[in-house]
Amino acid sequence: MRVLIDYTARVAGGGLTHISNLVPSLCRQGVDVYLLRLKSKKINFQHSENLTVIDIDNHGLPHLPWRFKFQQVDLKRWAKKFSVDVVYCPTDTAPIYDIGYPVVLSLRNHAPWDASPWSITRSKFKNFLLRWNTAFSSRSATVLHFVSRTSIEYFRKRGLNVNPSKCRVVHHGISSVFFEVKPHHEMEAFLQKIGLWGVKYILFVGNFFRHKNLITLFKALKLTLKELPSLYLVMVGSPKHRDYWSEMQSYIESHRLKEKVIFLGNVDYFSLPALYQGARLFVFPSTLETFGMPMLEAMASRIPLIVSDLPFAHEVCSDVPIYFNPMNHEDLAFKIMTLLRDSDLRHDMAIRGYERAKQFTWENTAKKMLKIFEEAIEIGSKG
Repeated sequence: MRVLIDYTARVAGGGLTHISNLVPSLCRQGVDVYLLRLKSKKINFQHSENLTVIDIDNHGLPHLPWRFKFQQVDLKRWAKKFSVDVVYCPTDTAPIYDIGYPVVLSLRNHAPWDASPWSITRSKFKNFLLRWNTAFSSRSATVLHFVSRTSIEYFRKRGLNVNPSKCRVVHHGISSVFFEVKPHHEMEAFLQKIGLWGVKYILFVGNFFRHKNLITLFKALKLTLKELPSLYLVMVGSPKHRDYWSEMQSYIESHRLKEKVIFLGNVDYFSLPALYQGARLFVFPSTLETFGMPMLEAMASRIPLIVSDLPFAHEVCSDVPIYFNPMNHEDLAFKIMTLLRDSDLRHDMAIRGYERAKQFTWENTAKKMLKIFEEAIEIGSKG
């Protein structure tokens, strides 16, 4: 099978993790992959004889109109050049007309569809254009891929009229690096390097969007410190909302938490497992996710976790975590203290989380995506 993947979007987070792990897994299963990659956004892959990477230059043009033109005009030319069997668009938009090749479209970005202030990161006009493009792309695509059942319902409730017969769910996988127990000397060296060796900390991983609900986490930390004053909160990620970042900093300053909240910025992917494994527990207070990769990473790392009591978390984590009301910081603080004081519960949760995480592998994800590609090809052959 020959698959053309359009990865010319400017995406990070789960989308980047998805493509970085899916492509090598597809290649290992004998798929010939032709990856269109934005020249300014390098993604490095291990060498594979059946992987061809093509760097696309947008010549510094505004990304949104450039990419619309690229998908509507140029993508068909690339598909024809490589005589592919199917085109995969993993980032919410695709050709809005029949290009003569079956198209699989992944829908994962909730931000343009959320009318609340939680997730809007662009102007209202840009959000409108993205919604319009996604709506017409989903109508034209042969098959629609979602990373969770929860995300299908999310898009439907916010006005995306998707044909149920075209919808398929394939969860993300988890990299094997998170399952590996780090040797003690490696853990010590890494944590000493970043000043965390011997530090009792709870962990959050994710970029600082409003919908991550981080001020609720700070409020819970403040209450927790009254009972457990030696505790620290370690934050991995970077600000994405300027106003929200200012609010976060203001809360930390005004409540004297500056010495207790440690911002590490973005951490190298292969260093993350050591950071998870050094934590007492992981907290994920997000109010909105299509999947929630950090929860899976925490479970694979054998770390107990407390997460928002919302459908996306239940779909990924099942009965493993302690759930809390994401709008109630007192509930979160109580559950942090409960879990930190109960070593047996933490041990049991770590074991169950590890077993749960083993159900999510990139090899399984690739096999299921391969079936979706085969299905799209079959549908396309029938006209």
